[in-house]
Amino acid sequence: VFRLGARMRAGLEAIGEEAGVPVLAGGYGSLFVLCFMEGPLRSYEDVLRNDAALFGRYRRELVARGVFEMPESLGRSHISAAHTDDDIDVSLEAARDALRAALGGKARPPLPLA
Repeated sequence: VFRLGARMRAGLEAIGEEAGVPVLAGGYGSLFVLCFMEGPLRSYEDVLRNDAALFGRYRRELVARGVFEMPESLGRSHISAAHTDDDIDVSLEAARDALRAALGGKARPPLPLA
């Protein structure tokens, strides 16, 4: 799970870079937290600089794509032993589309929720 967590954090930062958005993906091991802001990220006060409006839109777009993360600012996420590399790939693709949509760009349509 540590390897998958590192892969998720690196992938989220790359997605932010592709979109031209300042992104910090912090965490340790299986935990990750995404912030839309410039660094550094060392304290709670630093985290308060997160772009909460963009973060909320991004998380709502993730939910629309079948990836459930609480749509609240500063929420952290976890990877479990049940997750695979394929799950990380699917999550990162959803994150790419969700960020594009949150920024007002075109993205694939949301997955139908069953």
